[in-house]
Amino acid sequence: MWPSAASLPNVQDFKATSLEYYARVVSLAKDILKVLALTLDLEETYFDAFATGAVATMRLLHYPPQPPSSPTHLTRGIGAHTDFGCITILLQDTVSGLQVYDHATKEWLDVTPTPGAFVINLGNLMMRWSNDRYVSNLHRVINVSGQERYSIPVFFSGNPEYVVGCLPNCRGEGEGERWGEITVEEAILGGYRESYGRAEAWKKGQEETRKGDDAVVRQEVVVA
Repeated sequence: MWPSAASLPNVQDFKATSLEYYARVVSLAKDILKVLALTLDLEETYFDAFATGAVATMRLLHYPPQPPSSPTHLTRGIGAHTDFGCITILLQDTVSGLQVYDHATKEWLDVTPTPGAFVINLGNLMMRWSNDRYVSNLHRVINVSGQERYSIPVFFSGNPEYVVGCLPNCRGEGEGERWGEITVEEAILGGYRESYGRAEAWKKGQEETRKGDDAVVRQEVVVA
């Protein structure tokens, strides 16, 4: 879905630029897979079949400005999560807000925007593929800069029909497979179900709490 010409007069230029950027970043993701293959002592072309006909999603994100004094529930641009797919390539603007969790120190670390650089995340799919040799990083966005923040992530998931299983040399002696085989489509849809399931459970909990509060108020009125 693209903006209308009425809301964005140069919408055709915007569309052309967006599609060109998308194509180049998808190409970059395929190059990163070649590097990852080499780090895992595989042939450079090992992930080519996975990358052929790959699904990749680009989002244009806007985080409204919020002062440092904002209530906690308003300052979280996006809660803590790991990405579902294989590789995420993120372009940040100059406003900070992205944080990565350091499990060793149990601290959230700011990812300061670096001009001319991307932030690269490995997702759950690569984690299970590498038998947890690579771990998908827990991250969130907290925008208390007082400025508007923009970012463009591209989520590279791979060919939906490709079956991901433990890589041949990611099991130590006597070590089993930590994850079973799964298609890319099953993994991504499962991630969405889990993520939106948590959101629905939270909303349901909020609704039940509200109903409980209303019942208490009604009881107090009757007793009074």
